[in-house]
Amino acid sequence: PNLKTINGQIFMLGMKSNTNKELQKEWNEMGEAAFVIEPLETVDEEKNLDTKTALKRLLDKWMETLKPWGERGYHKPVAEQ
Repeated sequence: PNLKTINGQIFMLGMKSNTNKELQKEWNEMGEAAFVIEPLETVDEEKNLDTKTALKRLLDKWMETLKPWGERGYHKPVAEQ
């Protein structure tokens, strides 16, 4: 799978340049070992000609399923984005 986005986020956190200030602050305070960053699901690029749309659908699905904001994560609710 293409892990550019995950690797990019980890790199930015390590360089103290992540745009999510709350996540960056806690990463700095607690360190990398306190976090789990992993893919939840992957897209088979050979079966999905429109990978961008497939990834957007998965993002929407997981945002709705996990609701990763407030005490549960660092995202903003979909209505606020």
